[in-house]
Amino acid sequence: MHRRWYTVNVPEKPGKRVPAIFFRTEGGGEPVRDWLKATLSAEDRKRVGHDIMTVEYGRPVHGFIKKTGRTPAEELSLARGNKKKHEKGLP
Repeated sequence: MHRRWYTVNVPEKPGKRVPAIFFRTEGGGEPVRDWLKATLSAEDRKRVGHDIMTVEYGRPVHGFIKKTGRTPAEELSLARGNKKKHEKGLP
């Protein structure tokens, strides 16, 4: 009696395509993560976590419609400064 060995290709768990990185202040704080923990209910944190995972693993991304007016200049300036720090690899 001969035995045959078969190889079965099991798909690996897909890796993160876009890792979520929370903004860090120069002091090492993570204000967004802190806000999520301090203000959201456990159910809402779970929903936000699921949405973050959706983006990280490349599943369909939800869209939204902005219903407010123009973004204030000081908010844009802060966001641009944080983006530059992030691109330079600074905390």
